[in-house]
Amino acid sequence: AFTVLRNLFVATWAKLLWDRLHTSSDAEVAAIAGKALKEVRYHQQHAADWVVRLADGTDESRQRIDAALAALWIYTAELFESDAVDAQAQASGLGPRWADLRKPWLAEIGAVFGEAGLAVPNECAFRSTGTRGVHSEHMGFILSDMQHLQRSYPGGVW
Repeated sequence: AFTVLRNLFVATWAKLLWDRLHTSSDAEVAAIAGKALKEVRYHQQHAADWVVRLADGTDESRQRIDAALAALWIYTAELFESDAVDAQAQASGLGPRWADLRKPWLAEIGAVFGEAGLAVPNECAFRSTGTRGVHSEHMGFILSDMQHLQRSYPGGVW
């Protein structure tokens, strides 16, 4: 349920982003976005179908999708965190500000949730610092896990 819901959130966001990048002032970005948009539409629909199945399925599947929603919703705010790079991209016509994707994203997620009988949670306080390189203590553990092989076998080639 966590993976399916996370995929829905990210695929919906990516679909909206690729849709706007499809009209980018950079022809190469626009071409890539056009191809990516076709793919991400499939992934978004697939995830949406599974969210509905889980919500309308057994008691256990409903509990799992509810738990996933409770755990993941707060992190969706970071998808729309704009910064100076976004402002420059928008000003140059390269791409959108991520904050501008929030309203259409909520509309699409709301439509899926309506079909699934899920309620869109209330807004949560969320302070995003990851894009500025400020991370919680949990990042140290993640980095340690990810760097284990490189530290154990310096210069290793796979």
